[in-house]
Amino acid sequence: MVIASHGVPAQVAPWLRAVGPHGVHVFFVISGFLITGKLLEEEAAGGVRLADFYRRRAFRILPPALLFLSAVAALGAAGVLVPMLWREWMVGALFLTSYVGRYPGRTPYTGHFWSLAVEEHFYLLFPFLLARAGSRRLRWILPALLAAAPLWRWADATFVDLEHRAFPGVHPELRTDHVFDLLLYGCGLALLFRVPGWRDRLSRWLGTPVLLALTAALVALVWLEGPISLEGLCIAGLLAGTVLHPGAPLGRFLEWAPMRRIGDLSYSAYLWQQLFFVAVMREPEWPQRFPLNVAFLLLLSFASYRLVEQPAIRLGRQLVARRRAGSSPAVAG
Repeated sequence: MVIASHGVPAQVAPWLRAVGPHGVHVFFVISGFLITGKLLEEEAAGGVRLADFYRRRAFRILPPALLFLSAVAALGAAGVLVPMLWREWMVGALFLTSYVGRYPGRTPYTGHFWSLAVEEHFYLLFPFLLARAGSRRLRWILPALLAAAPLWRWADATFVDLEHRAFPGVHPELRTDHVFDLLLYGCGLALLFRVPGWRDRLSRWLGTPVLLALTAALVALVWLEGPISLEGLCIAGLLAGTVLHPGAPLGRFLEWAPMRRIGDLSYSAYLWQQLFFVAVMREPEWPQRFPLNVAFLLLLSFASYRLVEQPAIRLGRQLVARRRAGSSPAVAG
């Protein structure tokens, strides 16, 4: 959804340009679900080790992101791309893009780092909350946070106005405090899966008619730019139905080998697509021409996945395993 929205000019298909942010919303819900599931497995095995979690995330996220930023900076210094300011490199590397607006000299190559910033803020805060509160108390805390999110969006738009007072040039929908509940819907789903009886209930309720209704509701919300909270709820319902019914048509499609490969390459593809699928770029223009842009993106994504992502992930896991082998058992949060 993101790549398609970036690669199609607005005058050709304006409706397609509008779906890109909603593709990121889907990503947020899935991410919250997966990360919370892993943390709950750790909790059940003896306790969440925050230091180990942060190490694994750092080795998973940072190497490809820093490679992308460094490659763009090097190409800019060589005159191939528009030069990147040192400030832009640091804002991207420190995952501050979701709170730093446009400024003179900023290139179009790092705008997509806003979503990575949201993810990193989530990785810093939510695991800490789960480890300290525990999953049982979190079942009560999470609904309160989900209820507070739309209230904060309303209060900010009506009274506070951080967009103009604190973060000029940053659209509210790109800020972590305006979209964090999308991640929390995935977190809540992972928690609900582990409450006795709820997995079976959801499996019965989320049959084909309900999933079709959720799909129609999600399309309507995207088309009408409806509330983010309702969108997150629909995405979480579709995610639950897919996980609980892997033999359904959507589940089989997502398990199709080419789709699994897209999943493997998704992070690197998301990083590098900004060079080839952003219609605002003009220097150079030829790498954005179809099908060259597709070929370049696939090549760089595969290279990043095999040569950077996988080795870094293995190294992070090895370091965590060595640390655990020489440390005492974790204390549950």
